[in-house]
Amino acid sequence: MITEILDGVTIIKMLFGKGKLVDKREERVIFDMIYSASPELQVEELERPDFVVFGLDRSVGVEVTELYRHPVDAKMSKVPNYTLGLLNETQAIHRKDREYIKVDQVELKDENGQSQGKPMAIITEMPSIKERVELLMEVIKSKEQKARGYKEKCDLVDLVILDASSLFMHNSFDEFFKPFWIMCDNGLIKNSSFREIFLISSECDNRSVAIPLRANLFLADCFAFESFINDAKLKEKESLKPLDVLLASLYMSGHQDIRISGGTDNFSLHYGAWELLYSDEGKCIRDRTLVSEDFEFELLREIYGRFSNEVVSEAENFLGKRKGVYAAISLSFPVRAK
Repeated sequence: MITEILDGVTIIKMLFGKGKLVDKREERVIFDMIYSASPELQVEELERPDFVVFGLDRSVGVEVTELYRHPVDAKMSKVPNYTLGLLNETQAIHRKDREYIKVDQVELKDENGQSQGKPMAIITEMPSIKERVELLMEVIKSKEQKARGYKEKCDLVDLVILDASSLFMHNSFDEFFKPFWIMCDNGLIKNSSFREIFLISSECDNRSVAIPLRANLFLADCFAFESFINDAKLKEKESLKPLDVLLASLYMSGHQDIRISGGTDNFSLHYGAWELLYSDEGKCIRDRTLVSEDFEFELLREIYGRFSNEVVSEAENFLGKRKGVYAAISLSFPVRAK
């Protein structure tokens, strides 16, 4: 498939017209993009959720879905020969599809402006970035309503969303994350029943990448609050422990299911499938997607009540500042293309 974006309009020229229907093989390909299960782990194929991984201290369910800009995008991907028929004019556009697409002749030019031909193409408008984020939120909301049912078959459940229409193709992480952070429903994602929500999209060089949405919102808040703490020079105030202020700020911002392990100097914040380790050597992020939790921890929601009024007041101040400050720690990883 060749895709060109010209002034907000996406022109799609399909080189191959044969579609394919969703089945477990397709879902397994998407599953394998994220999870590299060890041989000792058992992956069971179900329906709700699509997969459950056994062999850890807790079973992990995985629900797989796809994100399209509109229903016709899905139809062109799934219905055999519909796209090819539109392009060779042996297939009329279905009446309901005319709202989303049209077929017309276009001229292709190279970088020097020389014509490279005038093929037939399927033309559709690209949604605005706000509309794209709204489409993503609709998918998450829809799956969120079913999450309780998924958990009847597993202890934890992740959601994997394939950006099948390349709505979030990006040049850099910030190009994706900044508008997403501004426009997404932060509360929905932070309070999600899913341990993690992975978005599989692509960079402009067509490299597929997985972006853990919950982890990135968490890390962005950590980075922002740590910056506020450093600027306020809290280490010089004996009555305020920087860690307490950080934890209180994270709690107030919606990250209430954090687990804390370790001691005062070397400790970890566990959030969903990730571990943020603080040590004398600095910070590092560990992927614990398919790792057993073999450590003792305290729950932030249980220790929040111990924080002093001064700590809570400082955290409230930081929370007010946070709304106007963009921060990010890029967490994404390359995956094998579908």
